[in-house]
Amino acid sequence: MTFYSNKIVPSGLLHTTILHHYMKCLFIVNPGSGAGQKDWEELIREHATAQVSEMDFYRMNKEINNHDALAKKIEDYMPDRVIAAGGDGTVKMAAEVVMNKNIPLGILPAGSANGMAKELEIPLDPEAAILLSITGNPQPLDLVYINGEYCIHLSDMGLNAGMLEHFEESGTRGFLGYTKALFKMMGRHQFMRVTLHANNRRYKRKVVMAVIANASKYGTGAVINPDGKVSDGEFEVVLVKRLGLFELLAMIVTGKPLGERKTEVIRCKRMKMTTSRPYPFQIDGESREKVREINAVIESGAVMVVRS
Repeated sequence: MTFYSNKIVPSGLLHTTILHHYMKCLFIVNPGSGAGQKDWEELIREHATAQVSEMDFYRMNKEINNHDALAKKIEDYMPDRVIAAGGDGTVKMAAEVVMNKNIPLGILPAGSANGMAKELEIPLDPEAAILLSITGNPQPLDLVYINGEYCIHLSDMGLNAGMLEHFEESGTRGFLGYTKALFKMMGRHQFMRVTLHANNRRYKRKVVMAVIANASKYGTGAVINPDGKVSDGEFEVVLVKRLGLFELLAMIVTGKPLGERKTEVIRCKRMKMTTSRPYPFQIDGESREKVREINAVIESGAVMVVRS
């Protein structure tokens, strides 16, 4: 049972009533996320201490297997809620660990793009995001199982995955890093001949990018799958036929999707896609080895996520 006590605290120029939640929260902090401009552990201590009965931290360490270490931490600590401060990669790892454990997952947007946080309309303001992660109601979220691992947001092969490779190699974080990678990649991308098997049909297409979408838009704001929903029991394969530099910039600036003539969207629960040779591939904003085959299946309502 959860109990509450009213406490009046200052918030900017206003005074708001804060509810004290008697729950144990485990906060995951990834120091390598984003541009490193915020000390999320300090922000959490400042804004969450008065609202939870007990909290602890798991600090990600690139030198160890964080998935297994986090699972052990959760087993020992037995939190009521796990809250991840990081980008989509951090959120994905946390979701994999808490799924099927009846532990809700909160998200704090501490990454470079924060695609899933934006998809779920989680505030980018740290104080508001922390409050929501503690007080918000958990709701079911689908995961897509792709080539042996889970995807919480978006995965793709081709143009964007190639751009992400350049971004990771550059060492420049944040929007500046994405911009540099964008200009480096445009003009070098290649058309791919893909064969897609889904819904008992076969599709043969020539595309610059193939997206496996459990959401509607990237963290940059570019809408790739306008009708995508994170909890409808299906995912979409978005085949992008053409995409120029100015079209991509317009997608980011305006938030409007490509025209229907430039894309084809296939909704399904399971699919297999093959290409004639390996191409760049990414899952939730993290590069993987180049692939020539992708297998994906939906896992409906696999994790409970706190959202607006």
